[in-house]
Amino acid sequence: MTHTDWGTVPAWLSAILTGGSLLLGFYILLRDRRKEERQEALKVNCWSVMANNSDYDVHVLNTSDRPVTYAQMLIYMSSHEGVERVGVGDGSAIRPGEEVTAQCPRHMNNAKSWPAAIEFQDADGITWVREITDGALHRRRKEQPTFLRVLFGRHGGWAAAMRARRYRQLLRG
Repeated sequence: MTHTDWGTVPAWLSAILTGGSLLLGFYILLRDRRKEERQEALKVNCWSVMANNSDYDVHVLNTSDRPVTYAQMLIYMSSHEGVERVGVGDGSAIRPGEEVTAQCPRHMNNAKSWPAAIEFQDADGITWVREITDGALHRRRKEQPTFLRVLFGRHGGWAAAMRARRYRQLLRG
């Protein structure tokens, strides 16, 4: 019967530490890549101003060096607590330094409405959602619908209930 040599403890420890350092290096590269992708999207600003008693003016300002495309306003609807999509601008790209304005009525389809967020695609093809109320920026994931991310954030449960309650209070006021 042959005896299998499994090596020594220092050899095993060296292998484990080498694998760990490789994983750490890949994690740092991935984190830096995501950070660079996010920098361009952070330069797209949006805000809303009450224009009159029946409308909001929603402004989108592109301060990045490259254009953004497919900009849409996500309007929160109180009747079914869902989101309606409305195009921003003329449907073409928002060029660097350009500001576009869209109107959001306070009442749509017999329900109160509120401009919740702006969804856009950056020059790299990544879709982002920028909330109007607090300026939070989210990368849109394909497995999760945008309206859930806008209304409920990253966490379910208590955080989701508080966010939905906040939007309902804003719509009443």
